[in-house]
Amino acid sequence: MRCRLFEGRLYKKFNIYLPANRVNTQIKAIVKECGIEYRDIANYLLEKMSQRLDAFLNRYEMGFKKYERLMSKEDTDKNKVEIHVQKVQRKLTTYLVSIVDVAFFVFNSNRQVNTTLKLQKIMNTIVIYAKRHGDFKTNPEVRFQTISKDIIFKKIQDEIALVLATTDSHRNTLHETLYLLILAKELGSAYLFAPEVIKSFIDKSDLQYNLFACIILMYYYANHKCYNGQKTVLKDKILKKYRLVAEAERKRNSELTILTADMMTCPFVDDAYKQKLLTLMGIAEMKDQRMILRFAKKQKYIFTRWTMFNLNKELQAKISQEVYS
Repeated sequence: MRCRLFEGRLYKKFNIYLPANRVNTQIKAIVKECGIEYRDIANYLLEKMSQRLDAFLNRYEMGFKKYERLMSKEDTDKNKVEIHVQKVQRKLTTYLVSIVDVAFFVFNSNRQVNTTLKLQKIMNTIVIYAKRHGDFKTNPEVRFQTISKDIIFKKIQDEIALVLATTDSHRNTLHETLYLLILAKELGSAYLFAPEVIKSFIDKSDLQYNLFACIILMYYYANHKCYNGQKTVLKDKILKKYRLVAEAERKRNSELTILTADMMTCPFVDDAYKQKLLTLMGIAEMKDQRMILRFAKKQKYIFTRWTMFNLNKELQAKISQEVYS
């Protein structure tokens, strides 16, 4: 009886609800009534949402550990505790889906670098937490059933897809959209966009293959076979970048220098392609090329961390810069 009362109190404690549509409507009303623009409040709102989310998940974690302690007691009916846990997980899933909805609504009202970083921080917090999924009875550290994790990840994927679909050559938000491909990759290979989605985004946005775009796309394509065709196009575009610069100027071109250094450590292109880039940079001697490739393999990365990338750590470092606060 005491156990049942304890479970009931915990369930009521997790009585969380966020009506996303109503919140979005209220934000619209505030903007209109106060005669302000979304850019005046978007950064602030996303920062506050991030802070509140962190605080909420900390409180939720403290409460949920009581379920873990219940599961460790011999006189506990684990099936009943599991039923309560599933109810709480469903509530949390609905709440986080609503957070995703509101955060993307605010971001879409004002797509800027700082709002992109704040949005990524919110989403990455949710992604990290949702990755703790599985069977609670066999692993009390689990916070979601796998189906709940899938619901959250699918929502994030859909929102990013919508951003890709609504970015065109008339919107000066291309870099902000490309940033979201880094977030999309955190969802895992099960949530890769169909090649047609990426191709449509590139075509509609009239993508200029600058250093940033080349690096982000190569990182996203990685060695996924579904992107082989698009990676071939990207590699050709990179070669074209070199050829558009006069041979005598290439070594003095900072963009090509950085791109070359990053391509040398990139695990997603073969040595033959890397040697083509070195030749275009005026390094044609085979012994020099081999020496550079050996050095790059030992170095692992120079500017871009192609593998073992920690989005949370990188976001913290970026947001801590005053210009993005």
